[in-house]
Amino acid sequence: IRNTTGINPAPIQMINLCKQPMAHMPVGKNGHGSTNAPPPITDINGNYNSALFKAYPNPTTGLVTFAYQAQRGITLLVTNVLGEKILERHTTDDSGTILWDTHNLAAGMYIYQASGAGGFMSMGKVVVVK
Repeated sequence: IRNTTGINPAPIQMINLCKQPMAHMPVGKNGHGSTNAPPPITDINGNYNSALFKAYPNPTTGLVTFAYQAQRGITLLVTNVLGEKILERHTTDDSGTILWDTHNLAAGMYIYQASGAGGFMSMGKVVVVK
């Protein structure tokens, strides 16, 4: 295919959706971050779930339940696809649930990441429909 418009197209730029510059991300033995860091997101449909962590219902129209089992609790972080923090919760119980009310959010995809005292636990997406 040939460009017949006479206009030079702009170069394609890579966009970093993370809040931190990529140069500041720690690199561990596996080259993907520290040994307790989550694996890098390489595709939107990646499944990094653990039997000790569940998110349901998914897709959702309202409340999402995050159920977990972890020694000394978990940290749950939910972001939108632009990397903006939507929810952050810290627990200290060995097991339990966290409820997330999505009624005031726009329809779309949200990314969650859960980590416990032992490091990375689970990562995935929740789809909010209206």
